[in-house]
Amino acid sequence: MTYQTYTLKCPLHVSAIATLYYFSYTPDFVSRWDAHDFWELIYVDHGTTIVHSDNTSFPLETGQVVLHRPNVRHRIQCDGTHNANVFIASFVCRSPIMRHFGVGPITLPPAARSLIVSLIECGLQTFNCRKSVIPLENAPLGGQQLVRNYLEMLLIHLLRAVEQEECVNVKIASGESTSLPAEQIMAYLNEHIYERITIEQLCDVFHYRKSRLCALFKEQTGKTIITYFTERRIETAKELMRQGKSAGQVATLLQFETPQYFSRVFKSYTGLSPRDYRSTLMFDVNNRVKKRQLNTPRTQEN
Repeated sequence: MTYQTYTLKCPLHVSAIATLYYFSYTPDFVSRWDAHDFWELIYVDHGTTIVHSDNTSFPLETGQVVLHRPNVRHRIQCDGTHNANVFIASFVCRSPIMRHFGVGPITLPPAARSLIVSLIECGLQTFNCRKSVIPLENAPLGGQQLVRNYLEMLLIHLLRAVEQEECVNVKIASGESTSLPAEQIMAYLNEHIYERITIEQLCDVFHYRKSRLCALFKEQTGKTIITYFTERRIETAKELMRQGKSAGQVATLLQFETPQYFSRVFKSYTGLSPRDYRSTLMFDVNNRVKKRQLNTPRTQEN
């Protein structure tokens, strides 16, 4: 029997660990501002803390996680009333899928609680974690690999929670809504009307995951992003044809894949092919010329 192997896909890869801490903070604890070129995960095991990140502040409560992006200034403090037990892990991960993190608190999925426990236990058996992680000489076999595996599994569970809209509300210090106004997306699309824009590009620009970005736009406009952008491209195509551009020139300017594809899209939105639309333009022009000629007084010959 012939067997076929399948290469496993790994959308997320942690390449290095910087710190693994479990702290007990007093009510008046306030950390210093910090920034570094790797990710930092903060999980509140007990109590309530306040997380600050650049111009944003929000409470991080029991069972919640936040991830700070690389090179973003941040600090954490207690609420002044309660003690807090906090787990902090900092690590290097350059996987593109990590862009979905770094917006606000996430409620830890129940299945992920045991991963944090395993990560802490394995980390203490494998590293000296007092400051930066230093490998222990008598660490169990495969300890470092397990630390990475537990951390990657934890991140995948958190990504699933984010994707399933299970994250809690982000509270901005200024009190502004966290909803991304559709006007910003429309303005960006209008400014880049002659470019080929994808949803993934918009996610990178506005730092939203795909499902959230599309839901916000549909909620505020009643249309999908693709529908809105296509409508704007078709209106621009009409204007270009009114200026005398051919269908082929318009397809190239607006970066449609082929003139044939442009024709299909144009007809589906207008009911006319580009050729028929240009014919109506020429008919209107000829009519206006004829009317102008009829209304122009003739000079009498002597």
